[in-house]
Amino acid sequence: MKTKYILHGGNANDPCEENDKFFSEILKDAGKEVLILLVPFATTPDKYEREYNWNTSQFERVRGERVIKYTQANKEDFLEQIKMADVIYLSGGKTTNVVEALSNYKDLEKLWMGKVVAGESAGMNVLAQYGYSLAADKVFMGLGILPIKTIPHYREEFAYKLDGVGEGLELLTLVEHEYKVMEV
Repeated sequence: MKTKYILHGGNANDPCEENDKFFSEILKDAGKEVLILLVPFATTPDKYEREYNWNTSQFERVRGERVIKYTQANKEDFLEQIKMADVIYLSGGKTTNVVEALSNYKDLEKLWMGKVVAGESAGMNVLAQYGYSLAADKVFMGLGILPIKTIPHYREEFAYKLDGVGEGLELLTLVEHEYKVMEV
């Protein structure tokens, strides 16, 4: 059973046609009822409510006839929340925050098997072997779930940022609002 990973280049909270396509892709294979686990660990707890509101509003714009239930992830119940979810949505923020938070859980890729896992910006970086963070102007090690290195919010001047890092890994660069689907 494959896991569908959908990686987004950043600013998924902007209401625009490109982001509508991204959120529609996340829901594309879902049934009439879907449980989405919103994972805000890339930001700070004082911004969790804002993230929840942004993300749910984007899903609501494209849900069609689906009934969507949302769960906000918390670190204490995270593994159980994953088991119940159909979709795991890793929102953006600081790569260091989400890498630190998710590093505490073992076998995430096994728990995610057969589900849809979407990662935006920092959420994309954490899934990769290596990722470049624009905000920190730094390269970070991700969890290595996907055998790639990533640059979200891509602009041409960032092209060299991962030179000499992760030799042999595919480089995935995504501009804001752009996404790519990978099935593993």
